[in-house]
Amino acid sequence: MKKILLALAGGALIGVFAASHAQTAKPAPAAPKGPSAMDMAMDRAVANYRKNKGMSMEAKKPAAAMGMGMGAKDAAKKK
Repeated sequence: MKKILLALAGGALIGVFAASHAQTAKPAPAAPKGPSAMDMAMDRAVANYRKNKGMSMEAKKPAAAMGMGMGAKDAAKKK
């Protein structure tokens, strides 16, 4: 019985030693970083927004005057 336990303990020690000295796989090389399609689309959207910002033909009306926000009846009562 003692021989079996010694053999198991010895095998466990050999396994621990082997596992501690095992080499892991090298990480994959990093991909080159460049602008992705999503980044370019966002840049175009921002440029388009900045170009057309405030270019509306009619003046902006306040929300209450257009009947939005408060109900039309509430807006009339406030005046």
